[in-house]
Amino acid sequence: MNKRFIALSIILTILIFGVVVVASGGSQSDSLISLSYLKDVFKPSISEDIDQTIFNAYDQHYSDIEQDMDNLKEDFQREFTNEYDDRYDFSEQFKIQKYLAEDQIMLHAGSSFLLFEGLADASSSKGEIIDATSGNSSSEFNLQCNRKYIVAEASSVKLTVRSDAALLGYIGLAETIDGKQKVTPFTDINKDQWYYDAVQFVYHEKLFNGISENHFSAQGNVTRAMLATVLYRMASEPPIDPTDALFTDVSADSWYASGIAWSHQEGIVKGMGNLIFAPNNHVTRQQLAVMLYRYAQAHSDMEQTHADVLDSFKDTQFIENWAWDAMLWAVNEGIITGDTQGNLNPNGPATRAETATMLKRFME
Repeated sequence: MNKRFIALSIILTILIFGVVVVASGGSQSDSLISLSYLKDVFKPSISEDIDQTIFNAYDQHYSDIEQDMDNLKEDFQREFTNEYDDRYDFSEQFKIQKYLAEDQIMLHAGSSFLLFEGLADASSSKGEIIDATSGNSSSEFNLQCNRKYIVAEASSVKLTVRSDAALLGYIGLAETIDGKQKVTPFTDINKDQWYYDAVQFVYHEKLFNGISENHFSAQGNVTRAMLATVLYRMASEPPIDPTDALFTDVSADSWYASGIAWSHQEGIVKGMGNLIFAPNNHVTRQQLAVMLYRYAQAHSDMEQTHADVLDSFKDTQFIENWAWDAMLWAVNEGIITGDTQGNLNPNGPATRAETATMLKRFME
């Protein structure tokens, strides 16, 4: 704006000076030097030319900057990606991706990243990692979910997944090194958990799925429908007509109909009376023992157990009569163990982690 003002001032000064000089040697009837011509024609024309010149200059300057940016980006991508394999990925926008246990992701200077789910740590052999949420910086972090981290200048950062799976988002240049571990796809499972091996076992044996693609929900409860289906899978899913379940609350097109029909036919599960199965009721620990006991009776030779194996537990009085033999068998076989207080918790809900653990022990 200042340049335009100065230019106009100079031009107007020249014009006014010229008008005075020319007017002194001409006549008022000469339109070339009339004040109305200068005001209405010449001045607007000069102003328009100046505006267009300024616009063209800025437009060209902006185009030059854009071209420089494109050239830099191409050089960057060519230097870091074209010379390497598909492990390298350059992302201009925030990219969210799932990684598995022991996967490693190398991020280079200027990249930023965020852990959404799971466990992961970050380390830099040189330079620092900046926690943009707190403002702290360090050469290593145990990453916290939903905090933004930035790779400092002249640094490279290695992220390592510590849970079975993790959701990570990043902007910048990433190199991924697969962990090649036999793991589950769940972001809420890691090696430090007591039930880790059991969850891996039931998942890879195709007995259990997660409650979603990314979550196993170890502390979630197991329903009667779930357990009937798991036992059906354990028997390799023999052909069955789902209508054989004969329960009024089990639809033949439900995902658990075949499991309940087979388990009922095998005498492993029974209804609640009046043709009711109650598929969504939670299973207790003693009910789980009973179902496994009946499965074992139908599919293997049973060994004689001894009543004294229950004597060391404090809460055996809560075991129901119909579950006594099954609990005796399960404890004798090491399928059920007590807690640190010496209780069996027969009426406690069987969590998904406990069920996975009992199934692993049973099958082994």
